[in-house]
Amino acid sequence: MPLQTLYLAALLAVSAATPAPPATLRDPTLVAGCYVLALGSWHPDLDLGPAKAFIIPPNRVEVRAAPGESGWAKDHYALVPVPGHTSLHSGLFWDFTRKGTIHVVFTTGHAGLTMDLSLARNNLVGSAQTFWDFTRPVQTTTVNAIREPCGRPSSHKP
Repeated sequence: MPLQTLYLAALLAVSAATPAPPATLRDPTLVAGCYVLALGSWHPDLDLGPAKAFIIPPNRVEVRAAPGESGWAKDHYALVPVPGHTSLHSGLFWDFTRKGTIHVVFTTGHAGLTMDLSLARNNLVGSAQTFWDFTRPVQTTTVNAIREPCGRPSSHKP
C-alpha cells in the first residue's frame, strides 16, 4: 500500500473519531423575529435621574436578518422597535461576534446599552451593560429576550 494511501486512511480514521466542534451561530434567519425584552436590575444601582431613559430599550423589538438601511445600522443587521413601541435610541443594530454569539447595540450616539446574547432554545439570553460618553460606572444586568410572533400583541410582560 503506498505511503500516501496509508496516511490518508490514518487521517480519515482520526478525523472520524474526533467529535466535531460545536457549531457557532452565524445564520441570521435563526435569530430573526420579534422578542419581548426582559431586563433584570442594574448593578450597581445608580440614581441616574432622567438619564435612566438612555439605558431602557424598547419593550419589544424585531430582530431582522437583513442589513440596516441607514445610519449606524447600515453596516450591521437591522433591529427595530415593533409598532406601538418606541426608542429614544437613534442607532439600533446587531451583529454576530467571533464566538458566534449576538452583540446588540442601542445608542443615542452619546449613551445607551449593549447586549451580548446566546440562542437558548427559541429565545435569546445573556447580559447587558451601559455606556456613556463621559466617566460613569458601567452597570450590568441580565437579559431574557422571549421570542413571540411578529404582528400580534405581546402575551409576556417585560
